[in-house]
Amino acid sequence: MIFILRQFCSNGESLHTLLTSYIIFVNCSHDYDLDVAGTANSVTCTVTVSDGDLKDTTSLVVTINDVNDNTPTFGSATYTFYTQPHTGVGTVLGSFTATDGDVGAFGKCKFGFLINVFNINIF
Repeated sequence: MIFILRQFCSNGESLHTLLTSYIIFVNCSHDYDLDVAGTANSVTCTVTVSDGDLKDTTSLVVTINDVNDNTPTFGSATYTFYTQPHTGVGTVLGSFTATDGDVGAFGKCKFGFLINVFNINIF
């Protein structure tokens, strides 16, 4: 992680006569992934300000928020289950699995069903 401090002054006056502020730009490497075990979700550093004679320090904590960056996937492209016409209610026909590479709330899979019912006329 790289922190870049850039000085700015909101009204354009001399930076020596006003209290100045800094914008912090954070560049994370492209592979910084909170879904990898052991990856820190915050970085702490000490910031020092000085006028040449006197100085002050403070702690800066940057928290990295997790994002939903992994698509859930099924274990198979197609699942097919078979049953008989008079199979009892509650009978398990089969099972399927899905996984998501995210951790925490973004890693939980929810399942939904779209059921097509066909009308079949038997002569």
